[in-house]
Amino acid sequence: GIILAGALSAATTAVIGVYHAGVEQGIFEGPTSCTSSAIDNMSADDLLAQIMAAPLVRCDDIPWQLAGISMAGWNAIVSIVLCGLWLMALKRR
Repeated sequence: GIILAGALSAATTAVIGVYHAGVEQGIFEGPTSCTSSAIDNMSADDLLAQIMAAPLVRCDDIPWQLAGISMAGWNAIVSIVLCGLWLMALKRR
């Protein structure tokens, strides 16, 4: 029921948090819509077109950190803890 749904929701956000933190740290390559790519083989016109079409916020850039951990990292940590709490509640049931 609701306990299992809570555990699955927390696990889902934990996976997303780990992925996003990994993108920020350069462990994973992020989606091309919000990360920069190599510009070695681009013409000036292609580069200008990419710059003009670029989104305002990059997802591989860490805007700020708390205790050296990005908000995506904190999301992963808190979600893992919440998932554990939900699973403990499910086990007690």
